[in-house]
Amino acid sequence: VSDNKRTEFRKTAISYLTSYLDAPQIFAAEAAPENANEMLDMNSPIYNALYEYLSGYDREGIIAEILQNIDESSFPTIITPLFKRLARDCRESQIDNTRKMVSGISLLETLIFADKRIIEFLVEHPLYILKGLPNKNGIYFQKLSLFGACLSLTAFPHESPAAKAYCSEKIDLRRPEPSLKGMRDKIHGPIESVHRIMEYMMKADKKYKKYVVDWFYEALLLNDAKQKTLNMGAMVSSTGWFTNLLVLLFKFCQKPLEDINKYPNWFTKIDVRYIGEKPIFKEVSLLNGRSNNYIEATGGDFSFLSELIYLTTHALLLHKPSNDQFLQFLQKVQEAAQEHGQMSPTFLEMYKTKLGYDVQLMDPYILNQTLKLLTFDALFIIHAFDVPVKAIEDLEKIFEL
Repeated sequence: VSDNKRTEFRKTAISYLTSYLDAPQIFAAEAAPENANEMLDMNSPIYNALYEYLSGYDREGIIAEILQNIDESSFPTIITPLFKRLARDCRESQIDNTRKMVSGISLLETLIFADKRIIEFLVEHPLYILKGLPNKNGIYFQKLSLFGACLSLTAFPHESPAAKAYCSEKIDLRRPEPSLKGMRDKIHGPIESVHRIMEYMMKADKKYKKYVVDWFYEALLLNDAKQKTLNMGAMVSSTGWFTNLLVLLFKFCQKPLEDINKYPNWFTKIDVRYIGEKPIFKEVSLLNGRSNNYIEATGGDFSFLSELIYLTTHALLLHKPSNDQFLQFLQKVQEAAQEHGQMSPTFLEMYKTKLGYDVQLMDPYILNQTLKLLTFDALFIIHAFDVPVKAIEDLEKIFEL
């Protein structure tokens, strides 16, 4: 068979396939399409088979050809089932088995990179920021939103039976760091993929910067209770998920934070009015001991850097209770060592739990980026108020305003 015949046959087969996926009931009465508005409806064997096939390896070519044969009007019928299964595989993945998560996110990346129309479909999709979902909260955002599900991996033993088992059974207590690094690498992988996808979206069209910022803002807004509740009883995202969100924000902050000598140039692009126009910053405590004043939004067009720096700094504030809880637990671990001895079952069990917390809360990347961000923030305050810093004592002037 000639190459031309193969190409023609392939196009015909793909055209037939896309027609079948768009309206399966025409070919078989019992093969009705899924409800595109019901995010947990994943009962169709047709779309199950499609997802399993496309989330396999080396499918870029066939995916591009399928997308070329699909009109935007068919996206809800064909693409939405892929989104739903991808989110399911991500939220159900555990630290000891990430294959389905990696395959699903790879499929999402391939879809978006292959056809920019997918970006527009995604940002307007209910699975983006759960637009239209009544009573949404941090838990729903973590589990149901597409990018939220991609950040689901956790090493916290109290959040994941697999993480607890891994810390208890597979880590060499005499030399734990290689295992901790391996777990961190597994968690960072999906975060880096989401960062890569979001960056591509923003480069594809500058209008998508707003959608990326909206996703960050929604993630923080739905978890704003964290700073007040210590994550006890509130419908907020898990500590592991929120830590992953912080890593994602830090990925976007890397360029402005990497060179302290370039900070003054970045400072000129930050608009301080931003925190006065966003409800999430209402009543936030300021350095002078007062509460932030919130005014009705004027619809100002703020730079991406302004939004990124303020939102990432706010994420650190919301993350503080988790760090406080970790420090309290460390104190208990030390007390157990003193009371029972370092070879006692009580201490060893607590120490294994601590290692699970170490994976994310003591992540060198987070610690390094946190230090850089706080340095950036402090120097920005000095820059904004034109405070000459000739000695450490000069810093007191900032807090006396």
